[in-house]
Amino acid sequence: MVDEYNSGKKRTLEEVRARAKIVQDNIDQSSAEHEQCVKKYMVLNKAKKGKRTKEPKFGRGARRKRFASDAEHRACDECYESQERVDCWKKEKASLLKTLMFFAISMLKTLMFFAISMLLDDDPVANPSMFIDFARDYHERWGIENGFRDVKQRFLSKGRSRKPCMRQFRLVLGMMLYNRWEIERKRIARASYDQDQIKTRGWIRRKHEQEIHSLPTAVGFLVTA
Repeated sequence: MVDEYNSGKKRTLEEVRARAKIVQDNIDQSSAEHEQCVKKYMVLNKAKKGKRTKEPKFGRGARRKRFASDAEHRACDECYESQERVDCWKKEKASLLKTLMFFAISMLKTLMFFAISMLLDDDPVANPSMFIDFARDYHERWGIENGFRDVKQRFLSKGRSRKPCMRQFRLVLGMMLYNRWEIERKRIARASYDQDQIKTRGWIRRKHEQEIHSLPTAVGFLVTA
């Protein structure tokens, strides 16, 4: 089984390949339909205004709200709907690629290191312990990135104040709440594991959440704080 680790899916490699072909065909078809929708929108706008107009923006910016006619409005909506279909199929393609990558690593049954700070005389075979410590350091370093992500998405209050003091206050408050959340989670984890397990186990968030159901989530902590 390719994704045997996932209890909801039990697919073979042939099934994943067949699904990948279907996904790629749908990406090609949806992309062609999207191009046709954009061309239709551009032609309609040129006929109305008599000059070339810009294509719709599919990023995070605000969508167009004012239209000269209902037909122009429908053409614009079709552009966004076709783009959403393309993005949906591309997201599934990325998920399949990730599944195949983990399957390939599991089939190799070996440990791989990706080092970006090696010196010319560094030899992983001669000194494997140094590279194991190197990987652990990067694991701890990645926790900092996850912390900033949680502060921005969960703990940082939304606001548009232009005053630097207010923006700094919201940032410091979010970081304080995040630190308090981490302290509470580690306190519960230490109460659930013995001291030997704490020393040998890394602070892997997802693994701990699966084993200790009493760990508070970010949203649950903010509600009760």
